This record gives sequence, structure tokens and C-alpha cells, in this order.
Amino acid sequence: MEKYFYTFPLVKGVTKPFGVYDKDKNKVGEVQRVYSSLFTKISEIFMTGWEVNVVFKDAESKIEIKELFRWSNPQWKILKNGNEIGVLKNIKIFELGDTKELVLHNQVFTIHDEFAATKTTVTNEKGQTVAVIDYKLFDFSRQREITIYDESLPFGLLIGIDYITSLKRK
Repeated sequence: MEKYFYTFPLVKGVTKPFGVYDKDKNKVGEVQRVYSSLFTKISEIFMTGWEVNVVFKDAESKIEIKELFRWSNPQWKILKNGNEIGVLKNIKIFELGDTKELVLHNQVFTIHDEFAATKTTVTNEKGQTVAVIDYKLFDFSRQREITIYDESLPFGLLIGIDYITSLKRK
């Protein structure tokens, strides 16, 4: 079981990277929002969360999460060191909260963020909890903690997905 900590930026459109720290407060990576073009950066002023792309970098790898523009069903492709390794999709379910499906190396994971809850749960196909992202609902520090129970998913990828979910909220 591994724990990591990170704090989201205050402003949604910022491109300055934020650090990811382990339980000993050592920096293990950083996450950054990137824009595909100047147009998307300018459109962010008027419509936040229009197009969201995120990059996670650590000493060993670079994980990119790039949005594929879909009107009704947002999808993101996931690249590790330039090679496509998976896809992230929104699942439209009639319930409160946000549910995403992550297909990575032919494994399917479900990321469920319940409405008004203080955690996001990541489960595998068997329903086992792989990771939990914990935060305080009305905490203005924006501090988050992720606990990894299974090493099958890179922690940087999950933090990037959590950041995307946060940016897509209006």
C-alpha cells in the first residue's frame, strides 16, 4: 500500500505544474495541464473545461492524457513515453456523481466519484478496490491523498485522471 499527496492549483486554467509527494514528503513527480493550441487556451477564458489535456512526469516516464473531441461522450487517449497504452471514457449512468471507465493494457477499471462524497474509488473488473483518492469536501486547501492498493495502475495516471475530473466540473 502506497500513499501520495498533491494539491490542485487554485485557478483552473493554469499551466504551472504541481508536485506529487510520497508519505515522506519527497517529490516523486509533477502534473501539468497542457493546451493543444492557442485557440483552446483562449477559449478556456470563456468556457472552462472545454478541452482538458494533462501530463504527468516522474524520473522514469511521461504519461499524457489527451482529450479526443467528442460532443456527447468525452474520451481521452493515454500515452506513456509517446506510445498509446489505453483509453479513458465517460460512462453515462443515471446517478449522481461521475463514473469513468479506464481500459489499460486490456484491463478494465472503473473510476467512481460519488456526488457529495469525500472520496473517489477505483475498482478492477472483479470489483476489488485498486485505489482510493481521498479529500475533504469543503477544504479550501485543495489537498488530496491517494492510496494505491494494487500496483497495476500507475499512480501518476490516476492523479492525472483525478485532475481531469476536477477540471471538467463547472
